[in-house]
Amino acid sequence: FRMRSVLVLLALVAVVLSATIPEPAPVQTGKAKVSDGLMCNACKDIVDDVENNKEDEIEDQLIASIHKTCSNLGHLAGLCEREFDKVMHDVVAYINNNYSPDQICQMTDFC
Repeated sequence: FRMRSVLVLLALVAVVLSATIPEPAPVQTGKAKVSDGLMCNACKDIVDDVENNKEDEIEDQLIASIHKTCSNLGHLAGLCEREFDKVMHDVVAYINNNYSPDQICQMTDFC
């Protein structure tokens, strides 16, 4: 009888512990998923700034726009600049192929 009581008690403790320990939040990895809304808006602003420039000016304007837009994000400015630097050449190509800001930002995983 004593052994059964111990086993039942252990089983109850295990059930209680498993119910009270919360599942850890998933860690987000990958391209700028930390702040989707902010990064999506930043992406659209950046592409809007440069999409009407001449083809040979787009990259320089893109660098300036990335710096200007990302600097407005406070503590996320560094992350913003790093993430846009990773896809800058793709963004230039998409702009040159006349994709919309929405399309570009979705294809680069900012939205």
